[in-house]
Amino acid sequence: MTASEILDKYASGCPFTAHPKAPTPFARDYDRYLAVFGSKNKIREEWIAADMEKKKNNGEASERFFSAILYDTELAPITTNLNQLAQIGISIPPANIIESLDEDDVHTLLWDTIYGLATLGVFLVGTNGMDDRTLMLHLRNRVLLDEIRDIPPTPDMNEFINLDCPIIPDDTDDTDDDNDEERPLTRDDLLPVPRRFIAD
Repeated sequence: MTASEILDKYASGCPFTAHPKAPTPFARDYDRYLAVFGSKNKIREEWIAADMEKKKNNGEASERFFSAILYDTELAPITTNLNQLAQIGISIPPANIIESLDEDDVHTLLWDTIYGLATLGVFLVGTNGMDDRTLMLHLRNRVLLDEIRDIPPTPDMNEFINLDCPIIPDDTDDTDDDNDEERPLTRDDLLPVPRRFIAD
């Protein structure tokens, strides 16, 4: 697979894999994703190409990786994951609304948020220490409001947000190998992970 073919796979969002027992991902609006990410990617790629050309003309080493990192970390516009999710059609209500939702609705909202973040190339880890409502409120009040650079999903990088929560212990005996297959799946077991592609 060529580098260009890999890039094309990110045109409608970061490719990810969901555990077969995870909640079913929402229907993805590919046309909307192509428009949102395509616009951002065009700006990004044009800047990278111009920076590489400038360095080449100045007799400097010109590598795409370094130009991409410069844009992604210092020059892309500032935004939040909350705004990025809204752009692809996932609206996260304020905390007081989340607190009033029933458990099923909170569960659905949480997994829509998890899959939405994965579409953006953002993956959660270490979530087992919070129940659905606590995690959703933590995301809404803190994580999704952090200022970040507004870049489209790209094979150059993925972001992993470790919420650093203690794992909820299960009732199985770790010394009994026969129980390993019976251990209940935790939320962290079900979280989406990015797909990997190798360039030729």
